[in-house]
Amino acid sequence: MKVSVVVPVYNKGPYLQESFESIFAQTYTDLEIIAIDDRSTDDSLERLLALRDPRLRVERLERNMGHPMATQRGFDLATGRYVVRADADDIHLPQRIAQQVAFMEAHPEVGVSSSWMRTF
Repeated sequence: MKVSVVVPVYNKGPYLQESFESIFAQTYTDLEIIAIDDRSTDDSLERLLALRDPRLRVERLERNMGHPMATQRGFDLATGRYVVRADADDIHLPQRIAQQVAFMEAHPEVGVSSSWMRTF
């Protein structure tokens, strides 16, 4: 596995389908996708469990720990060479991960990269 996509989730139910579909549709496909439910009080967990992609792993924290700790838990579970951090309401352009992996492979001296964002 080359890339782990870590998505902390807390009460983002209405955004999950579109967000995760944009991850599933990436042109770079050697992914594991780790969703960490931070004890959401809305229907986020149910919506995550309804998503169908064999690369998706859903973990639920034992108690609400906040965004930083939910993210860290995802990092702890990640097995990829690269970790892509995503928010549960992000929509990813189809080549986002492919472009970041290509950049990182071409520049081994770089430890961290990011991507451009558009707010709407």
